[in-house]
Amino acid sequence: MKQQLIFLLVISSCGVASFFNSCKKDKLVASTEPKDVEGYLYPTARIGNRTWFTQNLKTRKYRNGNDITFISAAADWSANTNGAFRESRTAASVGYLYNYAALSDSRGLCPNGWHIPSQADFEDLKTAADGGAIAGFNLKTNTSDWSYPNKLNVNINNPDSLGFTALFNGYVQFDGTVLGNNTTAAFWTTTESSSSRVKSYELYANDKGFGALDSDKRLGLSCRCVKD
Repeated sequence: MKQQLIFLLVISSCGVASFFNSCKKDKLVASTEPKDVEGYLYPTARIGNRTWFTQNLKTRKYRNGNDITFISAAADWSANTNGAFRESRTAASVGYLYNYAALSDSRGLCPNGWHIPSQADFEDLKTAADGGAIAGFNLKTNTSDWSYPNKLNVNINNPDSLGFTALFNGYVQFDGTVLGNNTTAAFWTTTESSSSRVKSYELYANDKGFGALDSDKRLGLSCRCVKD
């Protein structure tokens, strides 16, 4: 009688099906994707010796929750000296374009444990993508998303072979004009080449290369994050 009572108590608390599966409850599994202060989750990929965001930043706030200045009018961009961003295409798909003052601000853009890449980080990415002469071949996403597709910049057999998923987003010129938003992807680094210029890396629709340029700090470019 005592054994029957114990059996009934187990079934009533766990259910018949659960009883025969050791009465284990499913556990909630937290997302491992990094999340910015606004709650956006970013997928990542291990490429070379680094772990990268596979999307451009789309945060409108610094890591401490303070707002970054949003500029909608081109004329306001050229007059601004603070951290700021503009929108080229739909931010949900390609992220925002930030000036250098925003990414160099001590309040930070990337989530905790992540940082804006240095030139060394991008050089590691370039090496993993088979070198500067061909790296653009392997870093762009599906080439139907790029204007002026041609076989020189398309990896026909394996587009976006490393998972970097570079999408064209253009850049903001000194005067606030957005250019190249269907032909160019441009990314900031934190490596300064002079008091007014910073190393950046760009991809073009009609070119398969990938390398460093010296960009004026007043421009607006896309940002990726790399794991610390």
